[in-house]
Amino acid sequence: MDWLKICQDIGKKVQTEVKKVYGTSEASSTVGKGAGGHDTLQVDKIAENLVVSHFRKLGPGFKIFSEECGEVVIGKPEYYVIVDPVDGSFNTEIGFDYFALSIAIFKLPEMEQLFGFVKNLANGNEYHADSRGAYKNGSKIRSSNSKVLKNAMLECSSRATVRGIEFLAKSFIKSRHARAPGAVALDLCRVADGTFDCLLYAGSSRYLDVAAGMFIAEKAGCRITDFEGSKELVKGDELVAKNMLVCGNQALLSELLEEGK
Repeated sequence: MDWLKICQDIGKKVQTEVKKVYGTSEASSTVGKGAGGHDTLQVDKIAENLVVSHFRKLGPGFKIFSEECGEVVIGKPEYYVIVDPVDGSFNTEIGFDYFALSIAIFKLPEMEQLFGFVKNLANGNEYHADSRGAYKNGSKIRSSNSKVLKNAMLECSSRATVRGIEFLAKSFIKSRHARAPGAVALDLCRVADGTFDCLLYAGSSRYLDVAAGMFIAEKAGCRITDFEGSKELVKGDELVAKNMLVCGNQALLSELLEEGK
């Protein structure tokens, strides 16, 4: 399978259709409930339908898990595809140019990750990773080698604990620049390409948000733990970590863990 071409073709279609409703009342209109019980926005459903339809046309052999429809099985699955059709849905409602399509592909039954793809649907930038490394728009990328925290990405969900928020706050104060733009898939990619030194995600909750971005970050050289330093973040297709600390290198990771105690 040419996973890059498959994901790029999907990305083009999704970007075209999402941009038609981006920043409009249509984008934020609800069209039912998602698999997790949350409201499904029109923009999410548009994107998800395109993704699932494309994999159906590829033929049998896929199990897809997506935010809105839940699980879809196409034939006898050989591959598991985890999709967040629009990571940063709220940003599409308010017209903020930071939202993405995220696709992670695994080989069954061993759940070996083969590919990760994240596309910024606002500006078209594409990130992907495979066994050879991580790439942005076709060029290989590496994470930051800075031993001192300068630029930090921040995310905080409603599931964050007091301890998680305190850890995040300490690093926020220490950093020279910090941003919390609201699409963790893209945040991971911006750490992967070295733009930011780290990502602190307090209250991380869903694997589909990070499955592709984590793979891209790891292949770019990032080190990933929770706020206590544990590397046990994922079990099967479930994100068990309550927080995520993603650093461009081991030295910075060690420093932040020490300071966060």
